[in-house]
Amino acid sequence: MNIGLLSAKRWAYWGLGAGLLGMLAACSTSHLVTHTVFETPTRYVRLAVDQTVSLKSKFSHPVAIPPDNMNALLAGLIVVEPVSLIPWPFQEERPSRHPLFSEEDIRFWSPLLTKALDVATPEELVTFYQADVISPVSRNVTSGALFVKDDHMYFILSNYRAPIQFMADVGMADTDDDRRNPLRFMAPQQTRLLFESEGVVASSQDEAYTVGMVPRERTVAIFFRQLRPRPMSPASDQLNSDIPSPQNSRPR
Repeated sequence: MNIGLLSAKRWAYWGLGAGLLGMLAACSTSHLVTHTVFETPTRYVRLAVDQTVSLKSKFSHPVAIPPDNMNALLAGLIVVEPVSLIPWPFQEERPSRHPLFSEEDIRFWSPLLTKALDVATPEELVTFYQADVISPVSRNVTSGALFVKDDHMYFILSNYRAPIQFMADVGMADTDDDRRNPLRFMAPQQTRLLFESEGVVASSQDEAYTVGMVPRERTVAIFFRQLRPRPMSPASDQLNSDIPSPQNSRPR
């Protein structure tokens, strides 16, 4: 056996591994959390500075958006998924075209995202994260971000129920990157994001910004000042008690 060839291969593998670790480190340092609005083990809303989001100028933050208008924005987001010929284990049966957020989701996210935009600085975008636990070693992750620039609200869907496998060591906390960086594109998906609301202009073709590796089909620019207020339907006392409040305040 050629010892020199084996050594060369080992050095090549070592170099490849070091390169991958360097790329992961670069991804982690490009995303800096500056303020946490709300956080649980499976959901959060944070403000962050992310170097992978490139704009020609700063965000139009802070911005005050009426809660009913945020309800309308979230209700108009539509996900289009390719039809799967082979169903995945634990996969829910749902139409290929459906709302991104349910009524319950809108009740949860709307007040948190509204508050986050109200306290964000021109350098910060609003990030969100949700993990649906499937088994002790897997979860489906939905994550992304939003920001306002002039008269447009940009909504980025980085991951939609992306299957994530993890295995934390015994006695150690799970610190996978899916929680560290909600803008990290974690799994190849052909999901498209649309916005549908009567009289509201939205587009995914905007050259004024880029978002790392997230496809443009997963971003929409919404002329949010055209939104018609959408009051939430009356909810039961139990549902009202489940609506979260921001956990951490930030001085204005």
